[in-house]
This record gives sequence, structure tokens and C-alpha cells, in this order.
Amino acid sequence: MARAARAFNYFGNGLRYEANISTKQPEAQTHARFSCPDAYQERPPCDQGPAGKRARAPGCLNDASLSAGAARYPESRRLLTAAQYQRVFKQCEARAGDRLVTVLAVSNGLQYPRLGTAISIKAAGNAVHRNRIKRLIRESFRMHQDLLGSRDLVVLVRPGISSRSNRQILGALDSHWRTIAAHAHTASDIH
Repeated sequence: MARAARAFNYFGNGLRYEANISTKQPEAQTHARFSCPDAYQERPPCDQGPAGKRARAPGCLNDASLSAGAARYPESRRLLTAAQYQRVFKQCEARAGDRLVTVLAVSNGLQYPRLGTAISIKAAGNAVHRNRIKRLIRESFRMHQDLLGSRDLVVLVRPGISSRSNRQILGALDSHWRTIAAHAHTASDIH
């Protein structure tokens, strides 16, 4: 038995009108939401393979590039405090850069390099862009840390870097790491 419910709607000018709304429920259906048991039969099944085994676009970061045991980025390989950053800025011994990326380096007296990044909103844009650039810097550092020696490094970026491709950023960092490493070897030959 259907019953009518009364609803009152008000207009902004204070007038109201009354509407009758039916409370009768529609007849039950076997598949109320879908016209067929498998909903989207016209759509072909995707064979993407198990997670982590899917094909990736060329130039992307992948697990194969991280397979080397020495290619890690533990907390001990990071600059963590403001004092550590200030030491690199004030006592910079080597510098490599271009118009988008600058790498500063100073000896640290440890047996391994440490990395710090300084990426501002002004230089790289929103969090998505900043995090992409930080991932690329860390990835490049992991792959080159064996040739960097015992140095504290800070990577600074300038506006316009977020418009560059991953390959361009990785290529620039590769050349900067090599410049820093060459400076480290020539400095050690002199002393």
C-alpha cells in the first residue's frame, strides 16, 4: 500500500510549496545494479601480470636499477640537521652545476658520502613535483655513491627543473657527480 509523504520546500523569499512524494518501493530485481552477472562483459580482461612484474616505460625508475646491494639510502647516508647543511654551505670545497641543478660538496671524515636536498616550492612547484625531483636525486645518488668518496653533498635546484624529463635530470646529476668525484681525486692527489 503506497503512502504519500508530504515534504515542504522553502524558497529563498519565504514562500513554501508542498509536494507529494511516493514512498512505495520498486519491485525487487534479481540483479538490481547490473544487467548481467558480470557487469562489464564487453570489456576485455586485462592481463597486467602480477604486481611489480608489469612492463614499465623506458627511462623510469625500476627495481632492476636498485638490485645492487650497495645501492641503499639508509638514514646514515643523509644530512639530517641544520648544522650539517650549514657546514656544507659555509665550507664548500667543490661545486658542480648548471642552470637548473647545483651540487655542493665538503669532506666529512666518514667512510661514506651523505646527501641532503634543498628543494623549494618556488623552484620545483607543488609537492608532486618536489617529491619526483627528490626521488630522482636519491636514485642518482644511490647509483653513484661509490665514486663520491667521503663527502657531504647538498643538491640545490632552481626554477624550471620540474618541466624537465626524468632522463634530463638524471643525466645532469650524473655529470655533476662525476665532476665532484674528479675534484675529490685531484684534491687527494695534491695533499
